[in-house]
Amino acid sequence: MPPRHSLTVGSTRTPTWAMPSAFSWPMLVPSALRAPAPVNLGVRLSQMTPSVYSRVAERFFAVRWWFFALAVVGALLITASVSFAGPKGIAVFALAGPLIGLPWAVLCACIWFHPERGNMQPSSKLVGRLPSALQSSLRWYAAFFLTFFAVMCGIVWPLFTLAVL
Repeated sequence: MPPRHSLTVGSTRTPTWAMPSAFSWPMLVPSALRAPAPVNLGVRLSQMTPSVYSRVAERFFAVRWWFFALAVVGALLITASVSFAGPKGIAVFALAGPLIGLPWAVLCACIWFHPERGNMQPSSKLVGRLPSALQSSLRWYAAFFLTFFAVMCGIVWPLFTLAVL
Protein backbone atom coordinates (compact mmCIF):
# COMPACT_ATOMS: atom_id res chain seq x y z
CA MET A 1 0.00 0.00 0.00
CA PRO A 2 1.49 3.40 -0.98
CA PRO A 3 2.18 5.82 1.83
CA ARG A 4 -0.52 8.43 2.36
CA HIS A 5 0.57 12.01 2.40
CA SER A 6 -0.77 13.80 5.37
CA LEU A 7 -1.45 17.52 5.58
CA THR A 8 0.20 18.05 8.91
CA VAL A 9 2.77 20.66 9.90
CA GLY A 10 5.59 18.71 8.40
CA SER A 11 3.98 18.61 4.93
CA THR A 12 4.97 21.22 2.31
CA ARG A 13 2.73 19.88 -0.37
CA THR A 14 -0.60 21.64 -0.97
CA PRO A 15 -3.17 19.54 -2.74
CA THR A 16 -4.59 21.08 -5.89
CA TRP A 17 -8.18 20.56 -4.73
CA ALA A 18 -7.53 22.92 -1.83
CA MET A 19 -6.37 25.82 -4.01
CA PRO A 20 -9.08 28.12 -5.33
CA SER A 21 -9.26 28.56 -9.07
CA ALA A 22 -9.08 31.98 -10.70
CA PHE A 23 -12.48 31.27 -12.24
CA SER A 24 -14.10 30.72 -8.87
CA TRP A 25 -12.99 34.10 -7.49
CA PRO A 26 -16.34 35.90 -8.11
CA MET A 27 -18.14 33.11 -6.29
CA LEU A 28 -15.76 33.26 -3.32
CA VAL A 29 -16.33 36.99 -2.68
CA PRO A 30 -19.55 37.72 -0.78
CA SER A 31 -21.98 39.97 -2.63
CA ALA A 32 -21.73 42.63 0.09
CA LEU A 33 -18.01 43.05 -0.66
CA ARG A 34 -18.29 43.20 -4.45
CA ALA A 35 -17.91 46.51 -6.23
CA PRO A 36 -21.11 47.99 -7.62
CA ALA A 37 -21.79 47.74 -11.32
CA PRO A 38 -20.57 50.72 -13.32
CA VAL A 39 -23.17 53.39 -13.93
CA ASN A 40 -23.61 55.08 -17.29
CA LEU A 41 -22.92 58.74 -16.55
CA GLY A 42 -24.03 60.09 -19.92
CA VAL A 43 -20.97 61.20 -21.89
CA ARG A 44 -18.38 58.46 -21.83
CA LEU A 45 -14.70 59.29 -22.06
CA SER A 46 -14.47 57.39 -25.34
CA GLN A 47 -16.98 59.79 -26.91
CA MET A 48 -14.63 62.76 -26.66
CA THR A 49 -11.34 61.17 -27.55
CA PRO A 50 -9.11 62.74 -30.18
CA SER A 51 -9.69 59.73 -32.45
CA VAL A 52 -13.41 60.52 -32.62
CA TYR A 53 -12.62 64.09 -33.62
CA SER A 54 -10.09 62.79 -36.17
CA ARG A 55 -12.87 60.83 -37.85
CA VAL A 56 -15.13 63.92 -37.84
CA ALA A 57 -12.30 66.04 -39.25
CA GLU A 58 -11.51 63.52 -41.95
CA ARG A 59 -15.14 63.47 -43.02
CA PHE A 60 -15.74 67.25 -43.05
CA PHE A 61 -12.27 68.63 -43.87
CA ALA A 62 -13.11 69.25 -47.53
CA VAL A 63 -16.07 71.47 -46.59
CA ARG A 64 -14.61 73.06 -43.45
CA TRP A 65 -14.93 76.60 -44.80
CA TRP A 66 -18.66 76.07 -45.26
CA PHE A 67 -18.87 75.69 -41.48
CA PHE A 68 -17.05 79.00 -41.13
CA ALA A 69 -19.57 80.57 -43.53
CA LEU A 70 -22.46 79.04 -41.54
CA ALA A 71 -21.11 80.53 -38.32
CA VAL A 72 -20.71 83.99 -39.92
CA VAL A 73 -24.19 83.87 -41.51
CA GLY A 74 -25.63 82.71 -38.17
CA ALA A 75 -23.99 85.64 -36.40
CA LEU A 76 -25.34 88.07 -39.01
CA LEU A 77 -28.86 86.60 -38.78
CA ILE A 78 -28.88 86.76 -34.99
CA THR A 79 -27.57 90.35 -35.05
CA ALA A 80 -30.16 91.42 -37.63
CA SER A 81 -33.06 89.74 -35.84
CA VAL A 82 -32.13 91.23 -32.47
CA SER A 83 -31.54 94.69 -33.99
CA PHE A 84 -34.68 94.95 -36.08
CA ALA A 85 -37.22 92.89 -34.17
CA GLY A 86 -37.08 94.84 -30.92
CA PRO A 87 -37.90 93.26 -27.55
CA LYS A 88 -39.82 90.35 -29.10
CA GLY A 89 -36.79 89.37 -31.16
CA ILE A 90 -34.72 88.69 -28.06
CA ALA A 91 -36.11 85.12 -27.99
CA VAL A 92 -34.23 84.54 -31.24
CA PHE A 93 -31.05 85.10 -29.23
CA ALA A 94 -31.50 81.55 -27.88
CA LEU A 95 -30.55 80.29 -31.35
CA ALA A 96 -27.17 82.03 -31.23
CA GLY A 97 -25.47 79.07 -29.59
CA PRO A 98 -26.57 76.43 -32.06
CA LEU A 99 -26.33 78.68 -35.13
CA ILE A 100 -22.87 80.07 -34.37
CA GLY A 101 -21.21 77.70 -31.89
CA LEU A 102 -21.93 74.31 -33.40
CA PRO A 103 -20.56 75.11 -36.90
CA TRP A 104 -17.59 76.74 -35.20
CA ALA A 105 -16.97 73.56 -33.16
CA VAL A 106 -16.97 71.43 -36.33
CA LEU A 107 -14.59 73.93 -37.97
CA CYS A 108 -12.22 73.70 -34.99
CA ALA A 109 -12.39 69.89 -35.07
CA CYS A 110 -11.48 69.92 -38.78
CA ILE A 111 -8.57 72.31 -38.32
CA TRP A 112 -7.20 70.77 -35.12
CA PHE A 113 -7.71 67.03 -35.54
CA HIS A 114 -7.37 66.18 -39.25
CA PRO A 115 -5.09 63.10 -39.41
CA GLU A 116 -2.70 64.60 -42.00
CA ARG A 117 -3.14 68.38 -41.90
CA GLY A 118 -4.41 69.02 -38.37
CA ASN A 119 -2.69 71.51 -36.08
CA MET A 120 -2.73 69.02 -33.19
CA GLN A 121 -1.07 66.17 -35.08
CA PRO A 122 2.56 65.08 -34.55
CA SER A 123 3.38 66.17 -38.11
CA SER A 124 2.36 69.81 -37.49
CA LYS A 125 4.97 72.54 -37.23
CA LEU A 126 4.16 73.72 -33.72
CA VAL A 127 2.81 70.69 -31.86
CA GLY A 128 5.19 68.28 -33.62
CA ARG A 129 8.16 69.82 -31.80
CA LEU A 130 6.75 69.08 -28.36
CA PRO A 131 7.45 65.85 -26.45
CA SER A 132 5.00 63.07 -27.29
CA ALA A 133 3.45 63.04 -23.79
CA LEU A 134 2.74 66.76 -24.04
CA GLN A 135 1.31 66.32 -27.55
CA SER A 136 -1.07 63.65 -26.29
CA SER A 137 -2.07 65.77 -23.31
CA LEU A 138 -2.72 68.75 -25.56
CA ARG A 139 -4.88 66.68 -27.93
CA TRP A 140 -6.91 65.28 -25.02
CA TYR A 141 -7.35 68.75 -23.54
CA ALA A 142 -8.51 70.10 -26.91
CA ALA A 143 -10.94 67.19 -27.32
CA PHE A 144 -12.37 67.76 -23.84
CA PHE A 145 -12.66 71.51 -24.47
CA LEU A 146 -14.34 70.98 -27.84
CA THR A 147 -16.89 68.59 -26.31
CA PHE A 148 -17.59 71.06 -23.51
CA PHE A 149 -17.92 73.92 -26.02
CA ALA A 150 -20.34 71.98 -28.24
CA VAL A 151 -22.53 70.97 -25.28
CA MET A 152 -22.59 74.54 -23.97
CA CYS A 153 -23.50 75.98 -27.38
CA GLY A 154 -25.98 73.35 -28.44
CA ILE A 155 -27.82 72.60 -25.20
CA VAL A 156 -26.98 74.89 -22.29
CA TRP A 157 -27.05 78.24 -24.13
CA PRO A 158 -30.60 77.83 -25.55
CA LEU A 159 -31.98 76.47 -22.26
CA PHE A 160 -30.35 79.21 -20.20
CA THR A 161 -31.45 81.95 -22.60
CA LEU A 162 -35.05 80.76 -22.68
CA ALA A 163 -35.12 80.41 -18.88
CA VAL A 164 -33.93 83.99 -18.42
CA LEU A 165 -36.51 85.41 -20.81
